[in-house]
Amino acid sequence: MQLDEYLRRYLKFMGEQVAENLLPLVTTTSAQKLRDTLRAVRDLGTDEVILVPTTREPDEVDRVAEIIAGL
Repeated sequence: MQLDEYLRRYLKFMGEQVAENLLPLVTTTSAQKLRDTLRAVRDLGTDEVILVPTTREPDEVDRVAEIIAGL
């Protein structure tokens, strides 16, 4: 999965085993889960969230913008 590969590269500085142990904790893996997560943190009073692209595809930014607009 694209997200797993990104996280492995990103977390590699902590060691391969640490990265592998953290992978199952990342559960926002679809558009609907991202919507649900953003709503949940909004409902908790969060007013700022930083989203990090996991690819170099410019279209990813547009896809996320559409998800956010639907909140």
